[in-house]
Amino acid sequence: MEEYLVDVIFDGKKEQLKTYSASPLEALDSMINFDEVSAINKITRVTDKKNWSFDNDQLLGLRELRGEVNNEGDIMRELRRAHLIEIIYLLGGVTVLIASFFVYIDLVGKGKIKPHIPPRYMSRKTTQRGDFWDAETKKFYKWHQIEELKKIREVRNDTVSK
Repeated sequence: MEEYLVDVIFDGKKEQLKTYSASPLEALDSMINFDEVSAINKITRVTDKKNWSFDNDQLLGLRELRGEVNNEGDIMRELRRAHLIEIIYLLGGVTVLIASFFVYIDLVGKGKIKPHIPPRYMSRKTTQRGDFWDAETKKFYKWHQIEELKKIREVRNDTVSK
């Protein structure tokens, strides 16, 4: 269940009603059930601020159709199934993406394919081989190498000072 804010005309006044529903369609359905609601302007899902507009020309027709439905459970199941299909597609896409990542890593590891390295990275004269940049020598160094350079420079500065 997600929180939705619905901008409506309620008893002739603009109001913002809050509802908890599994989908925007279910939120719309709950507003159709209020006879006091004469217009539905906008439905906003609170979690991501996504909103939907509504054509109020069809409101009376939807109310009439809704009045002919006897089984509330069937309506809720149908509305939630429509929302569930979106989730299934999303999960399927994520699964395919993760599987393709692991296949790619396996093929690179076995040497069957070579990873793509953009040409702009291939033309560098010196590659970064460490973590820290030394401005004096204009090279990258590992931490322990930086510590050694620091000691050497301290000794050199002490001899120059004397």
